[in-house]
Amino acid sequence: MRSELSMGSANASSGFAVSLTVRDESQLGFCETSLISLCLFGRACPSFGKGAWGNLSPRTFPCGVIAMQGVASALSTPAFPIWLALRGGHWTTICCLDMDFSLSTSTFSTPATPMDSSFEVKMAISPCGNQRSHQFIELDGLHVSYAVSYINLCLEPPTIISRQLDSSLSGLLMEIAMTRNSPNGARQFYVLIANGSPHRPLEVGGRWYCRTCWFSPHRVYSFNAADASTCGACGLTVTQAGNGFWVEEAELPTQILETWQRRNAPPLLRLLRTLWPHARLA
Repeated sequence: MRSELSMGSANASSGFAVSLTVRDESQLGFCETSLISLCLFGRACPSFGKGAWGNLSPRTFPCGVIAMQGVASALSTPAFPIWLALRGGHWTTICCLDMDFSLSTSTFSTPATPMDSSFEVKMAISPCGNQRSHQFIELDGLHVSYAVSYINLCLEPPTIISRQLDSSLSGLLMEIAMTRNSPNGARQFYVLIANGSPHRPLEVGGRWYCRTCWFSPHRVYSFNAADASTCGACGLTVTQAGNGFWVEEAELPTQILETWQRRNAPPLLRLLRTLWPHARLA
């Protein structure tokens, strides 16, 4: 199969085919990116970056490409909302199921050229507003039967929401170590404060992270038993070392919460944010 798809014959010693594109007269091996670009765009190119594709206009191609490292604007803004997506070294297919979905330059992080008014679309801020969300589907043909994933997204920047914060946490350098759901279903966050203030007592029956070890130059994840009075790593008492504590979601400063949510977003959402930086779950 490789020798049939490549531009050259297979290398007898290695068993690999010559690449679809050859640079500096050297064999690069079988190039999947070149094969994908040849099939989609009629051009075997080892890169989807702007430098390799120039300043082509949006909607030049019927379908596009998404990759975590970013691609040329012309490849990420196709005529139809269908993309081949590269994630974790594996290609899948993503499309938007809304029949009236169209691509607006205002939704992209790096638009190439303005689109005409027929490509304007009012996209969602749900549940923060009255605008609707869009449903995307990912098809993964790695196995005999397709794996299908659905995700509903709001694509525009969220509206600003005033949040009541615990004044003792505002403006402090903190990190989130883990989360849990309380008995009533509310999400809680285990936080550690870098400057040692404020301090809250240990939770009865709960294990605790050592704050000193957590913020040391070479971080140590010292998660101590509930009945431990000293840290098992640094040997300091809980009073000397400091400990993390659980807080309600409403207590977290907005920036801390948003940063954590973006870092822990589903892989498909992180990928779509290369096109829509403000995308979030609806």
